[in-house]
Amino acid sequence: MNEYSYDYDDNGNKIGKHRKHRKHKRDISNIEEEELNEYSYDYDDNGNKIGKHLKEIPKSDNPKEEAPPQLKIVINKGRPPTILPRQSKQGPKKDFNSPKSGKSEKTPSKGSKTRKMRNSLNLSAPISSSNKNLLSEKPNQLKKRHSISMKMKILPRTPPGAKIKRISSSNFSSEDQSNVPSPTPLNYNNRNLYSSYDDFDDCSSSNSSFSFVIPNHIRKRLSLSPIRNNPSLEDRVNMPIEKRIGKMLSFYQCGGGSFETIFKKMEEDDKKELRNLAEVQTHQKRKWIKSIWELYDPHFNEAAFFETLNAISNDNGSILNGLLKSAHSTLLSFVKYDGMAFTSNLHTVIVGPRFSGKTTFLRSVFLDTLVFLVNTGSFKSTFVIPFDSRANPNWMDSIENIYLFISSIVIDSLIVQRVDLELFRHSLPNSFKNLLTVNEVKKLPKPISAQDYLRRPMNAVDNLLKNLFALYHSNEKAQFLKEVCNLPSTIGSIFEFDSSLIIFDHLDLCNVKINDVSFLPLLVDSISRNQFLVSVEDTYEFEKIISVNKDNWWRFQKVSVTDTCASQYSDTEIEVVFEEGPTNSNNIHITADSCGGCPTFVSRFDSIVKGFHKLNQITSPIKHNEKAVTLTAKIGTLIDLLTSFFDQQGNKEEIPQIKTVFISEEK
Repeated sequence: MNEYSYDYDDNGNKIGKHRKHRKHKRDISNIEEEELNEYSYDYDDNGNKIGKHLKEIPKSDNPKEEAPPQLKIVINKGRPPTILPRQSKQGPKKDFNSPKSGKSEKTPSKGSKTRKMRNSLNLSAPISSSNKNLLSEKPNQLKKRHSISMKMKILPRTPPGAKIKRISSSNFSSEDQSNVPSPTPLNYNNRNLYSSYDDFDDCSSSNSSFSFVIPNHIRKRLSLSPIRNNPSLEDRVNMPIEKRIGKMLSFYQCGGGSFETIFKKMEEDDKKELRNLAEVQTHQKRKWIKSIWELYDPHFNEAAFFETLNAISNDNGSILNGLLKSAHSTLLSFVKYDGMAFTSNLHTVIVGPRFSGKTTFLRSVFLDTLVFLVNTGSFKSTFVIPFDSRANPNWMDSIENIYLFISSIVIDSLIVQRVDLELFRHSLPNSFKNLLTVNEVKKLPKPISAQDYLRRPMNAVDNLLKNLFALYHSNEKAQFLKEVCNLPSTIGSIFEFDSSLIIFDHLDLCNVKINDVSFLPLLVDSISRNQFLVSVEDTYEFEKIISVNKDNWWRFQKVSVTDTCASQYSDTEIEVVFEEGPTNSNNIHITADSCGGCPTFVSRFDSIVKGFHKLNQITSPIKHNEKAVTLTAKIGTLIDLLTSFFDQQGNKEEIPQIKTVFISEEK
């Protein structure tokens, strides 16, 4: 049988060739075939398909059938997650996960306001890697298995919103641009991004650098000015050029109206140069704040850093459980307005329990302070020097190490904040670095003719080097250490900064003696003469040190780290049952209030609660045991930070062996 058909002309010649239409093997009519297929087709005279159309789905008269389906997720400990259809009002459906007896689990009624969930983690073996019997019972043998149930509604997809044109990725502005996408950062690393304090302890132990992170749903465009009222995006686009340039040049801190009048009278060439200067100013602000933070934290994540800057301007108290909001409130308590501009006068020491998150809170206040200096334009006249006693564990072993540690940080901070010292980037640090090893002090290179204004400061630096060299080679070691501690204020005065801001983390670790000279009193006296933001590990010991000088009581304004953040699980309680030991200790109940609002304590508490919820989803017995031991270790660490155990003689004991852990939630 031929597969083709032909057309003929009047003379009988073939003039057309067509493929014949094959009939379906099954004896089904065209109408039945269209009903089985979701598409409908058009055919030509020869039976070939020439059109394809998607069938229209007839709408149902019953509006309930168009509603999105609702699912009920039931997660049982030791079993894989099971998705069950929602039960209708006509009658309960059979539960395939229920026992063979046919008894179904009772669910709480809709009228009850609270629902209490209680899971238990039974650990009868001590926390030891050598002990193989980690759990008294396997997950499948646990007697009580209460489930966590929640309802999930499938929402219809919505089309994406219209694209909005970006204005500038480096513009520091004060408007709330919630609809403008943020610039894509470089070196994006999701592992350093946290929307809360989850796994904060793991990050702190593996890497000393902790980067704050902003969740995706609140990421906004970089905005660094929370002081002024936020205009809309349309108002900013239509803002007169003189106002935009005045804001970028920070002229609005002092006489913004006069700048607009002067700008309108300027010639076009002068206006063009001023616009270019405004762009340079914007990039300088961005580079300055990034460089200062890099001195404090060399391993910081750039993407998380700029997202945190954005959060400082747009935080409503929900980010990091309210930590950024508490830091901002602390900074505002040291800000004053003299009728012309906003200024800060920080004399702050952060105190609190050991390992409670004082460093975390210091980082928050420090970053908010940098944003404040940029917004007010004070970043040009404030000499910022960040220190961390734990950055170099050997820097207090000798006088030479103390000198090298302090001088290197001071000079590096100077090079970063004075871009006009680029020609002295190598000679200036090397002069201080080699001062104690040379036989004679060499003068610094002379500035070029275009930088003649630097001659006097560089001559003052030469005299400072000669003075330090003479004191080091004399017997006046105490005076040499005093001059070294005064380097931040001395260098700031030489280069005509209005004030110096010293950031010092773990200040009380400097309580050492070098050649019978107490180092910490000299350092405290030097710091107290400047603006400072410091934190201490042992609050009690630090108070004993500053009590030597009565003036220190008003110089150091103590800010407690307690009540700076809140837990995400405020209605959750952890009950710990101990094995019988020599102390016969009772059970311990830990709640969010037990953490006292301290960042690290709250972080550990939230991590334990979330880990306990994840434990219910693990079906593998081996992984279940590993997760259980990890949670028990975290619980033991938190108990050690919050409480202390003593015997009958008053001697401190170790934590008793944990037997069982219960977690209860009220909703």
